[in-house]
Order: sequence, then C-alpha cells, then structure tokens
Amino acid sequence: MPWSFEEYLRLKGEEVNVIKESNIERAYSLFEKRYENEIAGFLKKGSFPEIALEEKEEEIRRYVKNSTVEKLVFEDLPKIFPIEDIHKLYDILVFLLKSNGSIVNLSNIGSVIGLSKDTVKRYIFYLQKSLILNQIEVYGSIGKVLRKGKKIYAACPSIAFVYQDYYNEPNLVENAVLNKLLEYFDSVRFYREKKGLVEGKEIDFIVNGIPIEVKWQSYITPNDLKGIFNFMEKFKVKVGFVVSKKFDVIEKNSKKIYVLPLDFFLLSDFREFLS
Repeated sequence: MPWSFEEYLRLKGEEVNVIKESNIERAYSLFEKRYENEIAGFLKKGSFPEIALEEKEEEIRRYVKNSTVEKLVFEDLPKIFPIEDIHKLYDILVFLLKSNGSIVNLSNIGSVIGLSKDTVKRYIFYLQKSLILNQIEVYGSIGKVLRKGKKIYAACPSIAFVYQDYYNEPNLVENAVLNKLLEYFDSVRFYREKKGLVEGKEIDFIVNGIPIEVKWQSYITPNDLKGIFNFMEKFKVKVGFVVSKKFDVIEKNSKKIYVLPLDFFLLSDFREFLS
C-alpha cells in the first residue's frame, strides 16, 4: 500500500496516532483538528517519502514522473511482460491517469491509442501488476460485474497529480479515500444504476454494503445526498458516509449519514465505524 496520511505526517515530524473509536461523535471530539493544511502536500507527494519535504511542484513532478513511473514502465516492465509497443502502453497509462477514476471503455481507448481491445486489456493488466494502477468493480451480482465497466484509479494521488493538466483536488481526494479503504478492506466497489449516469444514481464506493461518497466542498446540501439516501433506501442500509470538508451528522427517515472531514477520515480506523 502507498504511504498513509499518518506516515506522511510522522515523516514531517508530527506526532499523530490513528483514532480507534467506534462512536463517531466521540472519535471526532478526540481528533486534533490541525492537519487540514497538510492535505494538499499529502495529495501531491505524500506517497513518496523521498520528497516529503520538497515544496517545489516542478521537482515533485520530475521525481514522480521521471525517476519513478517512467523508469518502471520503460526499464522494468519490458523485462517481465511481453510488450510489443512500450510507448503505446505508456500512452494508455497517461490516458487513464488524466481521466483518473472514470469508468474504462477498452474499445474507446483502443481507438484513441491505435490498439486492439484485447491488447489494451492486457496492457492495463500489466500496469496493475506493476502497482501503478488500481481497479474497482461495480457493486452487484457476478453477472452485473461482468457486463459493466470497471473504474481505474492511480495507485496513489501523487501519481495522478503529476500527469493531470492542473491540480484537480476533488479527484485526488477521491483517490486518497479509495487508498484508505483498500488499506482496510479486501473488496471496494462502486455503485451505478443500469440505466446509466443519472443524477443520484452513482455512489463512489461501497464497502461491506455501506455507501461512501466523496463531496469535496464546505457545505452539503440535501440534493448532494439524494443518491446516497436512494441507495440506503433501496438496499435497506441504515448508515452511510460522505467525505467532505466539515463534520456533520444528517438523519432522514431513520437513516443516518456521517459527513467526515478528510483529515479525520484518513486518521481514523474506519473499520471501527462499521462495527
């Protein structure tokens, strides 16, 4: 797994411990609310301890891209896997990182890159095995999993950051939330209704049947919670979570949604909240 927010803070000299407390309100009352200003640094460079103290963005990008990712792709992968065109494999990687967290359409990627669908699928498999990418499947039956596309994320926010055209903080936050969930759970999925992407019909992550949304904003409106409440109603779930900027607890029809600030979420043992 990539370095955690806790490890990143420790590397910068902070003394911090992951909160292990099943009562969420009590856990938040114990939380030291002083790490918000460290989030951007963690998203940009937190998975690479060698540059934890680096402040220049151009140096961060150079190190992650040139000294790590490109070295892995162009030097290491060809020694292990049968790759006919390493430059096109790299093009696929860049394409996926720029659309980080999107549902993957192998045929579309093949058309853009100039490769067959099967070759694209094989190259993505190589990139996953090299620990550059993570893949999550749709929530539902085996048949639904096979029919629907998969979402692909960078192995950590820092890799996505250096390949995107601008600092897309909401996207990197979503990536960081996924990494935290993968640290604790064997299966992390996303939810999408079969009729396609309609407002309120997609949930970012599902673990143990519990919905988790990422809404990177200061205030959560009722419309923001429409999708997660719909999921909870459909699947008879009593609790859900939203990762955002401020703490809140929202109740509706005997169902409860906890809105958790990102720094609190990253420094808590989320398994305790589901116990």
